[in-house]
Amino acid sequence: MKIFLVIISVMFLITITNQAQKKNMNNPFFSEWKTPFQVPPFNEIKNEHYLPAFEEGIKQKESDILKITLNKGIPTFKNTIEALEKSGQLLIKVEKVFNNLLAANSDDGMQSIAKTIAPLLSKIQDDIYLNPKLFARIKFLYD
Repeated sequence: MKIFLVIISVMFLITITNQAQKKNMNNPFFSEWKTPFQVPPFNEIKNEHYLPAFEEGIKQKESDILKITLNKGIPTFKNTIEALEKSGQLLIKVEKVFNNLLAANSDDGMQSIAKTIAPLLSKIQDDIYLNPKLFARIKFLYD
């Protein structure tokens, strides 16, 4: 009986994971843009693509910052400042598209997404600015 429950649980998790991966495959933010000059494929981007992309972008940004702060090496411009500058590329990609479209072609759906994402973006910025380990690395370079 226990084995049966374990097998059912594993199958359920695999199904959920496959559905999430399939959903992400249809999200243009999760793929490289094959457009001229890597211009966003505006015809493919839908409102429902933004929130999952923002959430994943924030996770990646947090992971990138954690890698910087856990680096045991002596802080250098490359392993601290450059790494910070290059962190969160997906988040940057989504923010650029969203913020420009929000300013130029807003609707109720975009406004709703903006209200949902604003506190999450504020939190990630606060987490970066108030990170004592990151501050110590930057201060070391400054001094």
